[in-house]
Formats: sequence, structure tokens, C-alpha cells
Amino acid sequence: MKVSILLLLIRLGWSLEPTILLAMIARNEEGNFRANLPKWFPIVDGIVCGIDDRTNDLTHRAVVESFPDKPRWVYYYQFTGFGPARTRVFEEAWRKFSNFTHVLVADPDWEPEMPIHKSEVDFDHLAFQFKIFDRNAHTSRMSEWLVLHREGLSFTHRLHEQLHVQSDPAMKVSKELSWTVREVERPGRNSWHQSQVDHGHSQSFNRYLFDLDLLAKDLADEPDDPHVLYYLGATNFAALEALLGRGEHAITPEVTNWINEGIKYLELRLADHHVANTSVHQEQTWASMRWLAYAYQNFRPDFEKSEYWYLRCVAFDPPRADCPVFLSRLYRQNGRAEKAWGIISEAIKFPLQERSFSSNFYIYHCSLPLEASLTIIELLKSQQPTVAASRSPIYLFGWALLRTAQRQCNSASLGYLQESEEEVAAGEAAYRAMTPKDQPSPLDLWDKDELCIDVEASADPDLASMLLNW
Repeated sequence: MKVSILLLLIRLGWSLEPTILLAMIARNEEGNFRANLPKWFPIVDGIVCGIDDRTNDLTHRAVVESFPDKPRWVYYYQFTGFGPARTRVFEEAWRKFSNFTHVLVADPDWEPEMPIHKSEVDFDHLAFQFKIFDRNAHTSRMSEWLVLHREGLSFTHRLHEQLHVQSDPAMKVSKELSWTVREVERPGRNSWHQSQVDHGHSQSFNRYLFDLDLLAKDLADEPDDPHVLYYLGATNFAALEALLGRGEHAITPEVTNWINEGIKYLELRLADHHVANTSVHQEQTWASMRWLAYAYQNFRPDFEKSEYWYLRCVAFDPPRADCPVFLSRLYRQNGRAEKAWGIISEAIKFPLQERSFSSNFYIYHCSLPLEASLTIIELLKSQQPTVAASRSPIYLFGWALLRTAQRQCNSASLGYLQESEEEVAAGEAAYRAMTPKDQPSPLDLWDKDELCIDVEASADPDLASMLLNW
């Protein structure tokens, strides 16, 4: 009723500015609140915050002091899961501040990037999308956690909760905003991840154990829920990687159990009735294929199964770089450079693909040019070992891609994230090994901008397409 009245008033000529209510849950987030809430202050008009009753710091005071002269409501609750906790915030928000027009759900570790234009928010849409850069520093996602304030808003699931907004035939569904938010986890800042016993940080092994406990409860409620099945598979593998770290490790019974559990749930998620159901989260279908192929490549090596799921993943979303990069690597590391080039040469023709779920810009900017470069050198070594003498365009293109990877893979603040410095260095050594000793190195000439590739003169239209994109 309230929404209908607002729309009627607007259509009758009333001028109405949006008022945004910030909705949050927190446990031991005093540090994040003191750092981040003041950044939200110019954007929002009030706040409702539910505080976990196990909190033992001054989270409550941080809210009050950050919003001294705006409407606020702080209450305590008993935690049973993230979805129920956020639903309770919606209920409190409607009970205390039904006069607000919009509600924004945010986490304590979110830092809004200015400028954020409130004027982009309107009354024609039910939800509004904005970009979040994840704390892992290599992925982003789109969130619709800014919605028209209405009674009955809710979240489902105890973990990786999903917002549920009732449709309205009179309203447009969603609008993309220019807003950007970053998840930031700073060492030493008092937060739930820092203070929680045995967690230490958000991607620790013990944090994943906490997640798996909540997911098991969701699974007991809905044994065939595709959302839960995906996260059970992915979280088992995330826990395994957090436990072991990089490198090679012995396959113990414990490790085998983690692998088996992850594969089991992802295969259930990829059952035909889930894949064919277009009403379920298609991005999670793609991610399930990616994780399963990755598992058969790295955790339980099975070339045929890994290839099968990578090929399905590529076919599911052809322009997206992730699965072509990993499939090319699978082929290249198994001595199949021609097949690797057939995959990666298509991937590098596409620009970066933005998706709503886990857009991995690091893979596009770093792993994609690195893999293409390593594939090119393997392909050339198998075909014409002296190709460098002719300054082949494809050879120079591979070198240019490697130089791109050297810049993009090594973050100034975080170092190498997914790729290794050793592999990048090995790639450079392989290229230099093909340079004739009795001639000036074309690689050095390229680095000095004394040599270039003539795109228009390239006889290969595919190469021209790749050159233009990179």
C-alpha cells in the first residue's frame, strides 16, 4: 500500500527525494564501524543495526557516535544464521522507520568509494545493483542489496543469504548504479573475523568450518537446494586449500574426505534437473562446472573428467576467461599445445566480461595473457625452433602478453595472488632461449619500443583480432 501511494504522489507531480536507511548486523565490529560508518554518513539518512548478543566490544557505542544526529535504532539478537538475522533487521526497520523510502543492506567491512550519487536512486525500480570488490583482491560481484523499503522483505538461507523481494507488475525490477564498494579486511582492526576464536581472518580454515556447519543446517532443511549444494561443494574445496596452502601435499584420509565431499556436492548441484532449471542461479551453475573441473585437474587428477567439465563450462559462457585459461593449462601441461592454443586463442579475442557473480578480473588481466604467452612458446617450440630469427608476429605477440602478465600478476600491495613469480620468470627464460645469439634480441628491441607488430599487415585475421584486443 505504501509503495502504491508513493508512486501515485510522484505521478501527481510531488517532488520526493529518496531517504535511505542503512541496515546492518554485527558482532565485535567496533573497529570496522569506527572506520567505515562515517563514510556512509553522507549517503544514508538513518541506520538500523542488529548486534549479536555475544558481542563483547563497543560496537553499540560506535554506531551511536558515528550517527549522532540521524535516526538510529540498535538492538541485540541471538544468532541462528545470517539470513534470519538480516530478515530481523528488515522487520525492525519497518517497525521503527516505515517512513524511509529505501533500505540498503551493508556489511561492516564495506567501504564506499566516493563519489556516490544518491540521485541515481529512483522510485521506478524495486532493487538497485552496485559493484562490490571482494576482500580477496581479485574478484568482484554485483549486489542488489539496495531496495525499495517495503513490508515483508526477507533473506533466505543461514549462510550466503539471498535477498527475497516480492515482484510488483507496476515496477521495473532492477537498475544498475555507478556505485562501488570495497570489502576491506585490515590486520589489527577489531572485527568479527579478527576476534572470533580460531578464525584469524575471513579465509581461514576455521572460518570455513564455521560456514560448513551453517550449510549443513540449511541442507537438512532443503536436501536438494541448488544454492546450498553449490556452496557445500565450493566451501569444502576452499577449506581444503586453506588447510594445505600452495604446493604438493600427501593424499591423507583427511584430504581424501575433503575432496570427496566437494566433488559429491558439486555433482549433485550439476544434476540435469538443476542445470536445465533456468530459474535457479545460472552463475552458480557455471561456477559449479568450474570448481568441478578444477577439482579433477588438481585434487583428484582425472584428465578426461577435468576436460569434460571445462568444456561444458566454456560452452556455458564462452566469452568468460576463467575456464578457457584453466582448460588451456590442462592441455599445455599434458603436452597438447595445439589444443591449448585452440582454446586460449579464442579467449583472448574477447574483452573483460562483467558478471553478477564472481567476476575474476585478475584471471583476465593476469592469468589469461600469461597462459596465452606460455602456450604460444610451447606451440612455437614444437613447430619451428628458429622462429625468433624471423621476428614472427606471433612470437612477439607472445612476448608482449608475457610483459603484460608480469605487470598485472604482481600487485604492488599484495604481490602474486594466484599465479607464481617462478612461472612468470620461467616464461621469460623460455622466450629468451629462442632468440638467436648472433642477432640483436627482438625482445629487447620490443621493450625499447624500437620494434612493433603491424596489425594491418598481418595475414592471419585471428591474430589481427587478438592484437587489436591486447
